[in-house]
Amino acid sequence: MPNLKLTLEQQEVDVRSSDVTLLLTVANRGNDSVRIFSITPRLPEQAHLVEVKDSNQEAARDRTKALLEELTALLADHLYIQSQEIRYKHMQLDIEYVRELIEKATPPLSIWRVAFRLPMYAAVRAKDRRRAFHHQLLSVSDAHKAAEKYFPSDHDKDVVAKLFRIKVDQLDEIVRSTGDTAGEVALALIRPKTQLTNTYVLRCARGLVNPRRFTFSVGVCYGALDLQPQYTAECTTSLVISPSSYSLSLIALLSSILGVSLKYALEAGDQLGVGLFFQNLGHRLATGPGIAAGVLALVMFSIFEHTAFAKVTKLDLSWRSALVIGTSAGVFSDQFLAALKAFLGVH
Repeated sequence: MPNLKLTLEQQEVDVRSSDVTLLLTVANRGNDSVRIFSITPRLPEQAHLVEVKDSNQEAARDRTKALLEELTALLADHLYIQSQEIRYKHMQLDIEYVRELIEKATPPLSIWRVAFRLPMYAAVRAKDRRRAFHHQLLSVSDAHKAAEKYFPSDHDKDVVAKLFRIKVDQLDEIVRSTGDTAGEVALALIRPKTQLTNTYVLRCARGLVNPRRFTFSVGVCYGALDLQPQYTAECTTSLVISPSSYSLSLIALLSSILGVSLKYALEAGDQLGVGLFFQNLGHRLATGPGIAAGVLALVMFSIFEHTAFAKVTKLDLSWRSALVIGTSAGVFSDQFLAALKAFLGVH
């Protein structure tokens, strides 16, 4: 029985972001190769995938594309050398372009056009016009057909034919590495003591004032080289998405008003009448103490998760932490300013 270990880890943790990057690792701890037939992410409600990256499949696709481009260029050069008709067509295109260039040239720009446009043509226009004469190879089957048609077995002594067949063999090796036997195509082949990785970028809906919790899981269907039987495995991880930053910042700002009011109430006591009390309170909120508290609340809440206060209290980003920060900024504005200076390294 295949021995696989699945892990799902969160990468690049940003507690204020609604996007979460998750790395799936499928490790083959056994001594036999394992075929992966499907990898199925199971999304929670109010979440969707933004991006999926399969490092193994991407590498195989990139290498296949590069080999097909090399084979196409190799075949084009071979046909140009071997076919007199293709060389004649290329020459006709060159003559036709020069004729058009001279006919459209008008003094005093004619000398400039002829002298400077011809080198540009050699680099750009020739490539575009001659592309129609290329036998474009778009798949592995195209490469095999081209090898049989243009490089038959009696060309084995030809260096170009040998090079072409070597590259076709490299394509076949890539196909075998991704798995394709018994009429059933595997998503990937994991050799012993190696692993496959997938990266998922998940975007989750935010709550208004409270964090939301999501459960993300990935199911894997796999089997041994003989394809029978097939097994399934699943790994799961929990995600916590912080609430809307705008709503929490507003709560912190409004809470700073409560903090300034509380500080003033403690200082004034019961010595003032109701009218004078609220008159002085309004003056304090509209001037230095109120403005300073609001600014400090916004700044301190924006760096809340990096402060020692957050580590000690273990509060997450929610309306509670916004309320505590805002109120404390109003009551302990001097201490908060000193803490901000220490955080910024200002003495």
